[in-house]
Amino acid sequence: MSSMVDRHEHKQLRGPSTDEARMRLEKFGDRVRFLGKTPNDEQMKKLMARNDPRIYPGRFVTCTDNPARRLCRLPGEVSNTPNPGGCKPLSCRNVALTIANIQAWHDRLDDIDTRLKAADVLAPRARARLEEEREDILAFLTRADASEPAGTPA
Repeated sequence: MSSMVDRHEHKQLRGPSTDEARMRLEKFGDRVRFLGKTPNDEQMKKLMARNDPRIYPGRFVTCTDNPARRLCRLPGEVSNTPNPGGCKPLSCRNVALTIANIQAWHDRLDDIDTRLKAADVLAPRARARLEEEREDILAFLTRADASEPAGTPA
């Protein structure tokens, strides 16, 4: 998390939760500055417990967990953290995207395109699902681009 702040990656985020993620990571960076010595594991656990920005980096999304907006929660589930197995990244408002996340989505699109090129061997329903997924991802990335505040680097 601190390396994300140190490398200013939080300033390049996109997606519905961009502003919240940037704000939390800025506060985290202000509280957990490098003070001339690297903390050991126990010290880092204490720092994180006190200053946890509740940002969860992943392959396809960076979750800026806000329990009120969580779509990954199972019915009746009470949890202090998101449920990655129930993640609905294309529709969740807790999503922020790093450059690596966006690249993962483009890699997924390339995979879908490759599979669609061999569509004559796919069942019609499988082809339709891939086409639908492709359109959903493109719409999601378009919304993420539109959510980027003016004047920030792409």
